[in-house]
Amino acid sequence: MILAGDLGGTKCTLILFSEDGARLNSVFRFREPTRDFPTPESLMESFLRAGGAGVNRQQIKAAALGSQAQP
Repeated sequence: MILAGDLGGTKCTLILFSEDGARLNSVFRFREPTRDFPTPESLMESFLRAGGAGVNRQQIKAAALGSQAQP
């Protein structure tokens, strides 16, 4: 499993992908207001509790999170 996320000023989106050879398939999407999470760790805990397609931390091989810094 691969986790990709966008941590924005208004909302956070996390998407979990399964691998099928070189192809990635979206398995689970989580979108919530950023203000609901004081830390990235609390976001991840909420994501995993929400279902995360029944995935535990050990199944996630790689993760990439992006955020746009505001000047």
